[in-house]
Amino acid sequence: MAHDTLTITIQSAQRVIDAFCRTYGYQETVPNPDYVPGDATDPENVVAAVGQERIPNPETPADFTSRKVKEHMVSVVKSSEASETEVNL
Repeated sequence: MAHDTLTITIQSAQRVIDAFCRTYGYQETVPNPDYVPGDATDPENVVAAVGQERIPNPETPADFTSRKVKEHMVSVVKSSEASETEVNL
């Protein structure tokens, strides 16, 4: 697979990351896949929750931004190619 590099000045990098995180909904915490909710429906047999319901997001804001940029580029290419196909039909 080819690797592409997009160079952003250090002065702008944090602004770009912040903008992508705001625009595309980066979350500092995410649901914990190992969380087991408790059960208090039976007062005789209350089951405590296991683990935390949410955990720190393992994807950093920079990684999130990189993923979103790649997804956007793929979307633009697919859209463009679909438009070309429609014109050539």
